[in-house]
Amino acid sequence: RRGMPLEPPVSNGALGIRLYGMENPWFGPIMTRLALAALLAVLLCGLTWHISGVMARRITARLNRLVEDCQAVADGSSRTVSDDHGQDEIGLLARTLQQALTAYDDINTRLESRVAERTAELSQSEERFRSAIDNIEEAFVIFDPQDRLVYANDRFRESYADLPGGVVPGRDFREMAEAWWRHHHPDGSPEELKRWLDKRLQEHRHG
Repeated sequence: RRGMPLEPPVSNGALGIRLYGMENPWFGPIMTRLALAALLAVLLCGLTWHISGVMARRITARLNRLVEDCQAVADGSSRTVSDDHGQDEIGLLARTLQQALTAYDDINTRLESRVAERTAELSQSEERFRSAIDNIEEAFVIFDPQDRLVYANDRFRESYADLPGGVVPGRDFREMAEAWWRHHHPDGSPEELKRWLDKRLQEHRHG
């Protein structure tokens, strides 16, 4: 068994023990282990820092890509979100957004198809209506609430074929009536025009 050196030699005095001297046999192994532990701690810290940095960069890159995709969707330049198969919140959000966009596009497609079908049906109905109106023997005309011409059948157009400016959709009734009167009464006075026009407008408003 290895004993601890006693210095200086005991001679009629108190016992002296040097525990941490360089020549202590325990000093070297303890310091070696401490140095190894410190080195290991430094390496672990460095590795942890590196791994954390890599993960942070990856997460940031995914977030930036998702933000760019959302901006592109908002600008109307894209209708998709990049695939993200991650099982965390970022991946879940990306997949949810893509599902929402897909559902939105499907709804738009169905609506556009339905609108196209309805438009075709209305167009066919309008053609049938026009055909029926054109085939009646009486003049028929439709004005909108602002008294602008919407539609006139062939008999009406024939009756007013000499109307200056023609029977044109969008033309105001008062303008058409005044133009017709001036054409047929070139020598008429403004007072005569006013009396006739007031009477004609009243008849028009009351059917």
